[in-house]
Amino acid sequence: MSTLTIKPLKLIPSASAGVTLSAPTQDTYGAWVEVMASAPAALQIAGMILNPNGNRSSVVELAIGAVGVEQSIGKFAHGWNSISNSPCVSMLPIPVDAVPAGSRISARLITNTSLMTLSLTLLYYEALESDYKISTAYGHTPTTPLAGVSLTASTTAWANVTYAELTAGFSVDTYLLGITITQNFAAHTAGEIDLAIGSAGAEEVLTTLSTPCRTQGIGQYWLPAPYPVGANKRISFRGRSANTTAAKSWQVVLISAPVPVIGSGAGTGIWMGDSGGSVWVE
Repeated sequence: MSTLTIKPLKLIPSASAGVTLSAPTQDTYGAWVEVMASAPAALQIAGMILNPNGNRSSVVELAIGAVGVEQSIGKFAHGWNSISNSPCVSMLPIPVDAVPAGSRISARLITNTSLMTLSLTLLYYEALESDYKISTAYGHTPTTPLAGVSLTASTTAWANVTYAELTAGFSVDTYLLGITITQNFAAHTAGEIDLAIGSAGAEEVLTTLSTPCRTQGIGQYWLPAPYPVGANKRISFRGRSANTTAAKSWQVVLISAPVPVIGSGAGTGIWMGDSGGSVWVE
């Protein structure tokens, strides 16, 4: 899905390579870095441009608030296969409507390896006139390890393997937005990932993602539209590939956001429901 608007997409900082974020210690957040001193209007975060310094599974956390009292507005999981250190443009499937006018915006970084730096540029709208936005914070599961839940591939081409659990269930209704995958295959090959809900042995496939398997590859895959899942539903994944060599593996992180409470004034209109049906709400 996409956002239709006549509002221009803007970036901060402009005429710059971006602000530099660093994560000097593995699995530990680096320091907050200011991205914008004061938002000129209510802003909606639409995406980010990132220039990492290698293959990493990482999370960029955004916050509003003064120095020392930063309030998180989302943790955005990313995966890069950036041997050439080329920029990555990540457009969010739903803009985040959580930056009031006058807010200071900052960011920090955590990664599954040490001594990582990257440059960050935010993409945003001012006063976006659209129902297709969300006021709740993006998150990632599992929170540790950052590389995700591991699953070993079969050595039989296109044979499914047993499901691996991503979460026993969220405490509230949640949108599934996408995944990041770390791959370790002997050679580049074709592959697929199923996301499913249900108890072990009774999983029901929600959606299937085509995910080319790579040698030490890391990638990010957004769902074509947010998929709503009710509270306390177990979420798992399985994979299959054209691989026939020694067993290789995937590591998967689930990207999600809580469904806004209807009537909260969040200004969000979106499909709600799960495999039993759905309805449009505003």
